[in-house]
Amino acid sequence: MIGQGIVLMVAGMVIVYAFLYLLIVVSELTSRFVSRFDSMVADSEQKRQTTKPHRGKRL
Repeated sequence: MIGQGIVLMVAGMVIVYAFLYLLIVVSELTSRFVSRFDSMVADSEQKRQTTKPHRGKRL
């Protein structure tokens, strides 16, 4: 009974750590993929920040 509990605990921990490792790998690969297109997005973001907001006519 205790032996089965220990086996179940170890199996659960292995599954959790494998999932977390997979999550880190996928996040890293996604980050590298998205960084390739960063230059296309950065230009439009800089243009938005440098333009002054239009202030309407005050009464």
